Amino acid sequence: MKTFFLIVFISIIASKLVVTILFPIYSHSLVYAQTSPAIKKSHGMQSQQKISTLSDPDAILKRAREMVKDGNYTKALSILSPFTYEPMKYPAIYSDYIVILFWDGNADEALSLFKNLPTAFPSQAYLLRNMAKAYYDKKAFLKATSLYQKVVRQTPFDQEAQKGLVLSLIRLGELENAFNATERFLKQAPDSLSLLLTKAEVLMKQGKYLEALGLYRLLATRKDVQVDQIYGLRDDLLTSLSAEEQKSILNDLIKSARDGNKEAYLD
Repeated sequence: MKTFFLIVFISIIASKLVVTILFPIYSHSLVYAQTSPAIKKSHGMQSQQKISTLSDPDAILKRAREMVKDGNYTKALSILSPFTYEPMKYPAIYSDYIVILFWDGNADEALSLFKNLPTAFPSQAYLLRNMAKAYYDKKAFLKATSLYQKVVRQTPFDQEAQKGLVLSLIRLGELENAFNATERFLKQAPDSLSLLLTKAEVLMKQGKYLEALGLYRLLATRKDVQVDQIYGLRDDLLTSLSAEEQKSILNDLIKSARDGNKEAYLD
């Protein structure tokens, strides 16, 4: 008899457990089955969008560029990395990856990847410009000049590349070509402060000291500049010259002052 009551008691407990556990599951299934197809589709689309975002190259590139703006180069490189095994399939991502490597201080690695790009790789101006700067920083001025020239051909109004080209030519000692290039670029943008400062440097390197100093004085009168900044750039350039060049400048100023040039006294 005791055994009979025990069996009945266990059966009752088991029934309650089944109701407690299975009923909510059944109810949830029933509710979802009665949900409108539009809501089901919405949930499905949201899930698909999450998956797509994680693997969508354009979304990844956009996110990486936002990280770069915040200075998070390492994180940007990390999310771009999975797409760098196929340069020709993802040229924009691969280009950004190389450039960010350079910005993050890994110039050697960036240049190594750049040099090994497939011949048919569509190298855009921003990639070439940054690699030109990388070569310039390494004093490989001939390679820098070549790349800057390519950028100027692609984007004729790229003043950063124009300045880089002129400075590279100066470092190569091609002063006449540097001056001619500066004059050509200034025809496009006669008020460009960057190009005018570059011209002053070219003039100084050509030994046209008084003309260069005069240009610095003229630039210091502009309303869009700080006078101290202009003269600071001038002084930095003067101190970078050799003792012989500095002596030549002094002699030219003395001679000009004796000829009645008041501005020579100021310089």
